[in-house]
Amino acid sequence: MNVGGKEKGDSEVSDLLRSFFAISPQRILLDLRNIESQADEHRKEEARVRRLGCDRLSDLAESYHRRLLLGHNMLQVSMLPPDLVLFAATVTAHEIAELSCANSCGRGRSLELCQILENLEGSSRLDEFSNAVFASDVMIAKIHDAVFLEILVRYGMDQVASLFEDNRPLYEIRCAVGRQLIVGELDQEEEHEKTIESFRELYGPEFLQEYLRRLTSHDLLEG
Repeated sequence: MNVGGKEKGDSEVSDLLRSFFAISPQRILLDLRNIESQADEHRKEEARVRRLGCDRLSDLAESYHRRLLLGHNMLQVSMLPPDLVLFAATVTAHEIAELSCANSCGRGRSLELCQILENLEGSSRLDEFSNAVFASDVMIAKIHDAVFLEILVRYGMDQVASLFEDNRPLYEIRCAVGRQLIVGELDQEEEHEKTIESFRELYGPEFLQEYLRRLTSHDLLEG
């Protein structure tokens, strides 16, 4: 994480998350009600943040708040392609969830698993190492998903939360397409092939075909 041009450590990540989650549900609800009239002002402030950065962690937490308000608004009113809107509206929630995962590695069961991995790395006890890696990955994924869903619900993105919970393959496919629409071109060939193999392995041929169909419909992939 970078604030004021300097990399921040674990304690700063923890403080940032604390500042963000201290934003009350009442304030979020009020700001969501006013988002249409405030959207332009929020966009201007975010353009300033992108240009100048944030000097304080509390300023970055406020930036996350504004981005999520704008994400909610995009889902309601944007005429852009729905997959692009889905990706843009949720990318900040994913960023915060990933910070929560990083922060959790120094606490509780996550800390215990990290220490086990450090002790086993490079040893001949491959089964124990593999089991510890798997357990750590599962725990981190659960933390990410729980935080991500909490943020979506807080900011009134209930339909996206339902899609994420009820049809995760379609959610991931739509976000992958949306990201490439923002970039404006298909991933490099090697990265594209990795994505195809990942979707085929995780979700099966039906969802892989849906991914390719969506890319083709946006002229990102030749039919």
